[in-house]
Amino acid sequence: MYAFGEFVLDVQLFQLRRGETTVALEPKVFDVLRYLIEQRERVATKQELLAQLWPNEAVTEAVLPTNINALRRALGQQRGDKTPIETVHGRGYRFAAPVRVLDAQPAAPPVASPRPVSTEPMFGQRPLFEKVSRTLELAMAGRGQICLLTGEAGIGKTRTAQRVAQAARAAGADVWTASSEGAREGAPLWMFRQLMQNALAHERRSLGALADEVALLVPNTSELGMSEDQAALRMYDVMLRLLAQENRPRVLWLEDMHRADALSWQLLRMLAPHLERVPVLVLITVRSRDDLTAVLPVQKNLDLLQRTPHCHRFLVRGLELPQVQELARMQLGEPVELELAQALHDKSGGNPLFVRELVDWLEVRGVRDASALRSGPNLSPPELVRQLLRRRVMRLGAEAKRVLEVASVVGPVWDASLVERVTMLDAEVCASALDAALAHGVITPIEGRIDGYRFAHDLLRDTLYSDLTQRERRRLHGSVASSLEERVSWLGLEGVHGVAHHLYQSLPGGDVQRALAWLERAASLYEQQSSYREAAQLYRLALDAARLLPVADPALARSLGEREAWLAGKVRAAPAQS
Repeated sequence: MYAFGEFVLDVQLFQLRRGETTVALEPKVFDVLRYLIEQRERVATKQELLAQLWPNEAVTEAVLPTNINALRRALGQQRGDKTPIETVHGRGYRFAAPVRVLDAQPAAPPVASPRPVSTEPMFGQRPLFEKVSRTLELAMAGRGQICLLTGEAGIGKTRTAQRVAQAARAAGADVWTASSEGAREGAPLWMFRQLMQNALAHERRSLGALADEVALLVPNTSELGMSEDQAALRMYDVMLRLLAQENRPRVLWLEDMHRADALSWQLLRMLAPHLERVPVLVLITVRSRDDLTAVLPVQKNLDLLQRTPHCHRFLVRGLELPQVQELARMQLGEPVELELAQALHDKSGGNPLFVRELVDWLEVRGVRDASALRSGPNLSPPELVRQLLRRRVMRLGAEAKRVLEVASVVGPVWDASLVERVTMLDAEVCASALDAALAHGVITPIEGRIDGYRFAHDLLRDTLYSDLTQRERRRLHGSVASSLEERVSWLGLEGVHGVAHHLYQSLPGGDVQRALAWLERAASLYEQQSSYREAAQLYRLALDAARLLPVADPALARSLGEREAWLAGKVRAAPAQS
């Protein structure tokens, strides 16, 4: 273990602690901190960090500064500070704070504190917090409740649970916490063993004779000399007596229950009917729609638990535009224009984690321009966000991934029939893939458009698109153009522009002459409608494409350039004329 300032880095439990509080770190952020501390006598170069921490992974250059920024935030390092993480410009990073090496402690289930209580505003979750608070009030009055907070990664489940736990402590309730983080896969009764450890840490004296029985259940079941089922029944008996003891108000906070083992779910269901007459709130966070390692079992467990009359399920939703603007302002330390806030909202779908990562992305590049975010789909999303979204798509299966990849090439809005033709998948297979994507919130239907869909937010599309190789992107753009050509007669100007766009994106491997013909056709149609800006842009693309002709055509290049310049002049003159 390493100690620096107020922090202790425990490399056995994979925890960063500040006093008695566990500081939440993503696994890669933890690895960066550990590596920098272990190499603290020298500068760790960027190339070295990428090679050591992301071996054999295709990552963008932004992944390292993104993780460094997340680490600095967790350590409370302000902008301009050179400790604890020092940037050595042009070289890499160094851990600059004094470090003490501590003796390692025997491994045991940690006294879980899933997240420190945040001092940030609620950012749009206050109505939800008020609903959950009512379940806390009922529990404090002796009518036990179960509260399920569900939603995608980073949406605000933990932040809401933090506030509830804080309110419970202020009202005099004990709060026991447990998290699936750090558990070995399938570790039996891990969540409840942590609760037992928590009870001992905070209330050993008040537990009296029961404390010895609780202490016996903390080790692994293999160390107890009994089977897992026997251990579950023993723990069930002890938990019943714990909850009823002295009728003390308590909150049991179970963080990331979607990763819990089957026995923990079973024990929770067994305890549920007994909660009605004790002052206990069971507060559970469950990740939905993405990163569910076993989607069907988790859903089954949730459905079974919800049959309990005093169980309530709340979906945590994304932030509205004003909250996104305020969150970005706080992170940047300066006012944020509405246009930039709108771009952040469009890209993130209101997910606070995604907003923070996108703001980091902007900070690394030193820009505050909405166009930098709107330039997708070639914009590569921050690596942490990419990982979360990639896992969400992979859960849907290979066919669904293929359908969504093609859709990402088509554009922000697309028709299922067009995507089906490009994928060349069987109609039933394609329909099933779309149903799965709809069920998991990856796409949403467009009202008033029979088979029209859009991605839940732009970052999903950006992730899918940026994961494609350049060769595959160009091939798919060409296929989309060919499919659009078949129905361009009734798609009108939008269809002509679509064909031109996809043919241009298929270059240089595509048909240059064909691309030029469609670009000029689309530009001419826009010019007829006095849409001079769009026409000028298309002539500019045509001029760029003309450079790929096998034999140079100076006359064509001159003609396209003159047309683009004339239209650009019309655009500049437009404000004066109005």
